[in-house]
Amino acid sequence: MSHDDLAKRDDVAAPAARNGQPDTEPAPLSDPNGGRRRTYRSRLPTVMLGVVIGSMIGLVGTVGLIVFLNRGQLPIMRPTDLEAAESRWKQRGPTSYNLDLEGSFDIKGHMHVEVRNRAVIAMSLDGRPSPRRLWPLWSVSGLFEFIEADAKRNAEAANHEGIALPEPVLQQAEFDAELGLPRGYQRTELSTGQSGGWQIVKFEPVG
Repeated sequence: MSHDDLAKRDDVAAPAARNGQPDTEPAPLSDPNGGRRRTYRSRLPTVMLGVVIGSMIGLVGTVGLIVFLNRGQLPIMRPTDLEAAESRWKQRGPTSYNLDLEGSFDIKGHMHVEVRNRAVIAMSLDGRPSPRRLWPLWSVSGLFEFIEADAKRNAEAANHEGIALPEPVLQQAEFDAELGLPRGYQRTELSTGQSGGWQIVKFEPVG
């Protein structure tokens, strides 16, 4: 066999095995982490979805705990409950009345409210005159507006683009079967667990 034949034979055999390993295309030296970056990008949506699902499971667990602790108290409010109660109040509610309630929001204590022709004319907190700017908030119409604001937050979460967000506020309410006024309301911020509400202890139509 000639020297030229041996050289050709070595050139053919060399690519078949180098150091006992099959010959492969080396990774570009300019991006040694390219494969790792592609793997990270492919896993990122899965990780984010897992975080969202985990958060939702945590909030569901929080809701379940709150419902368990509040069992036997106010029922969970549905949007249809609020709509029906407001309709009854508009049709049957008196335009003049006295209202006594116990509050547990930023304003806490016993409140007495006097409404004449749908306007608040007097309000006291624990027997002391209350600032006039607070009067409209504690009429029956003001109470409904407060509940509506929480319901709107929950509706916006349900209509969120993409995956639906958990409702931010757990609403519990009891409405008068005849007049519709909200006799009791409890709201709980699911992100913090803070809650507050009111209980109507006396309602007296006037005139």
